[in-house]
Amino acid sequence: MVNPQRGELLIKLGGQSLKARLTIDSLVRIETSIGCSIIKMANKLSLAEATITDIVNVLTPAIKGGGNDMNEKDIMKLIGKGGLIEAMKCAGDIVTTALQTGQDEGNEEAEENKET
Repeated sequence: MVNPQRGELLIKLGGQSLKARLTIDSLVRIETSIGCSIIKMANKLSLAEATITDIVNVLTPAIKGGGNDMNEKDIMKLIGKGGLIEAMKCAGDIVTTALQTGQDEGNEEAEENKET
């Protein structure tokens, strides 16, 4: 079950339903890997200017963050099965959800730092 308040959502990619979630840490990693802000990434997706690499760089940490044991190659196989348009939609949904919710409370690293 997904919890939208924690930035979780259910995506359908390549015939599979997967829980996805981005933390602040994973958003920072995405921005570093794609070379622009997550807000610009949302714009690139809306204008159909995102590369496949951009999409994989959004999907992989989100799907992993949802508790799925998958790597980039697994994600690329799902994109191959479902098609690029499906993958772009999933990435757009993930980015939109991440921008609309407060993920900090669910950030495991932040929680660990509070305990020490």
